[in-house]
Amino acid sequence: MRGERRKERGERRDRGWVMIMIGVVIFFTMNGCGNQELVIKPVVTVSILPQKYWVEQIAGDRFEIQVMVPPGIDYHTYEPSPKDMKDISSSLLYFSLGYLDFEKIYLDKFQAANPRMVLVEPPADLTLIRDDHGHGGTDPHYWLSCHEVRKLAVSMLQAIIQIDPAHSDVYRQNYDRFLQQMDTLDVFLSQQLSPLRGRAVIIYHPALAYLARDYGFRQVSIEEEGKSPSAWHMKEIVDLARQENITTILIQRQIDWEMAMGVASEIDGQVVVIDPLAYSWMDNLREIARILNHIHQS
Repeated sequence: MRGERRKERGERRDRGWVMIMIGVVIFFTMNGCGNQELVIKPVVTVSILPQKYWVEQIAGDRFEIQVMVPPGIDYHTYEPSPKDMKDISSSLLYFSLGYLDFEKIYLDKFQAANPRMVLVEPPADLTLIRDDHGHGGTDPHYWLSCHEVRKLAVSMLQAIIQIDPAHSDVYRQNYDRFLQQMDTLDVFLSQQLSPLRGRAVIIYHPALAYLARDYGFRQVSIEEEGKSPSAWHMKEIVDLARQENITTILIQRQIDWEMAMGVASEIDGQVVVIDPLAYSWMDNLREIARILNHIHQS
């Protein structure tokens, strides 16, 4: 079934590229002629804000980028509004993460609403983590891994060049610079998180699995399989916190604080907010690393 869907998407993608190239040739021809009043930037769509950041690192400001999940909204419960469905009708590309709950339900509907839109799915070489926390078998939070984003950036570059081959040199230069910045970020994260190797970090919703894997610490989730924890699991968390002298509980900005506050009060600790969906992806990863380093020091 999945193979048939991929084949069908592939056929639609081939038809979509033809339509896209016609429209983009018109756009860039008009742009080159200096007819600024008639120029409208090509539109691409992404699921979450960090993806917008990545596209901009490669494409600069040559495209209008729509983001499906608005700031402050929980991507686990997000549902597209009628306006969202209307807006997507103008999009040439959709960059999918592939494993978010709403994507599983709506990607086919997005494509049906805009058959010429090319769906760019995540590359096959991602190293994904199996998940038992209510995400349908695969942990979707790989956007918090430099190692995985490197792979995503390749597929983004290829799709952008297909839209606008005339500026491929610019896009490749931007891409190379983005990779260098990720190398620097990786070094920073390794330095900041090295004291946490082998140690536990308690978080309400398990959003840090890839960061934990890449840099050697343990993520312990209060949430159980996407649901509120049982009394027994809460006791386990409190016991672990006391045993390992953990006094900080992490909570994702978009998720209810109540359970995290309950654990924090049991251990005379505090709740610290992180935002995995922040737009400024590099700065956000640095900030998360600093927070984790501070937790270790306190």
